[in-house]
Amino acid sequence: MKMPTFAPVYVSLYPGMCEIAIAHGYSLAVHGSVVSDFDLIAAPWTPEAVEAAALVAAIAEYVSLICGANHHLSPVLEPEVKPHGRLAWCIPMGSGAAVDISVMPRQFDRD
Repeated sequence: MKMPTFAPVYVSLYPGMCEIAIAHGYSLAVHGSVVSDFDLIAAPWTPEAVEAAALVAAIAEYVSLICGANHHLSPVLEPEVKPHGRLAWCIPMGSGAAVDISVMPRQFDRD
């Protein structure tokens, strides 16, 4: 028998996260295996796209509300800088589950 994963939890969070991304001017996509963590990539989609940190803060708040975790005390602080100007955050969910979100820079963030 295979060990259980957090995949069902991650999948159930995705529609709400997409709504948040759209409201903040981003498109959101899943990448990775969805086994050990929930890997997401957000791309700015509209001219009104907010700063990456604002998007991640809204998603972290949503995760906190749904999972009942207190993310205000969790290490969702400084992003890791990735290739091509991408910024990556880890949002811990408790019990070893986590959302890893990479956000592509807005065009004017690169200029």
